[in-house]
Amino acid sequence: MKDWDLCGRRYWGFDSFQGLPAPVDADKVGGMSVGEAGIMAAGQKDVEAHFAAANVTELVTLTAGWFNETLPGATVEHIAFLRLDGDLFVSTWDGLVNLYPKVVPGGLVYVDDYGAFNGCKLAVDLYRTQHGITAPLHWIREEDNHVEAVWWRKPLNPGPRGGRGHGGGGTT
Repeated sequence: MKDWDLCGRRYWGFDSFQGLPAPVDADKVGGMSVGEAGIMAAGQKDVEAHFAAANVTELVTLTAGWFNETLPGATVEHIAFLRLDGDLFVSTWDGLVNLYPKVVPGGLVYVDDYGAFNGCKLAVDLYRTQHGITAPLHWIREEDNHVEAVWWRKPLNPGPRGGRGHGGGGTT
């Protein structure tokens, strides 16, 4: 991060450090993974140790807590690259609602688990529809050819509802 960033950017990380929240009904639709409360927990001290080992601690603001509690008050103002990895509907939705408006025109949005968790896919599709986001979704495929993640470029001219306009072009 430090070696490649010529702009002096700050990096923000948000995690519950308690694993996934409890799934809601939207997560249980379809045949994809649902997950269960508490799985996939990462230790905050381990994450901080990785940042320290990479000598980037001073570049990163790490916030612990559930997204619905921490993201609304996040002081980050401009996001060039938004990476969401909430797995489930509510986590993905909270990330989009609170952080997508802060993505700068031309910025990139990457959503992990779009093809693995139905709730994640539903949250992305619903948010994009409700906000008129028509920028093309680019699929990230795994070795077995299933879609794992998606990304899109926030339009340069977002239009009246914040989402319409040229999506930056390109295909994957």
